[in-house]
Amino acid sequence: MPRILVGIDGSPSCLRALHYAAEVARAKNLSLDLVHVLAPVLLPPTVYAKAIADIERQEREHADRVLTTALADIAPLGVTTRRVTTTGNPVDTLLSLAADEDVEMIAIGTKGRGAVARVLLGSVADQILHLSPKPVLIVH
Repeated sequence: MPRILVGIDGSPSCLRALHYAAEVARAKNLSLDLVHVLAPVLLPPTVYAKAIADIERQEREHADRVLTTALADIAPLGVTTRRVTTTGNPVDTLLSLAADEDVEMIAIGTKGRGAVARVLLGSVADQILHLSPKPVLIVH
């Protein structure tokens, strides 16, 4: 089924992007993939195995809460949804998932950093906008 990929990080802007995407999905009879990307834990596993397991568990619990909240927000719209939780670089992961031919669009929120912060820190939304072969909806 054709779908819209929505990056979910729990921020107010991503929830606004989700609402726009849900309206588009409802109008065009598309489904939504709500994607939360976990950052990999970069600690040596031989020394910090228990700490890594605890961090990963906490991150997965957080992802579950964020996705549950997002799904509850759009439930009244009656759009078919799928939850996706994965680990990796958010830009690479979202672009990889968007490469599927069934993905019609990517929707993502932006935190609204200034130009200098975007240059120094990078922006997932900016990178997705410039690298995606699919249409991108960015909501502030």
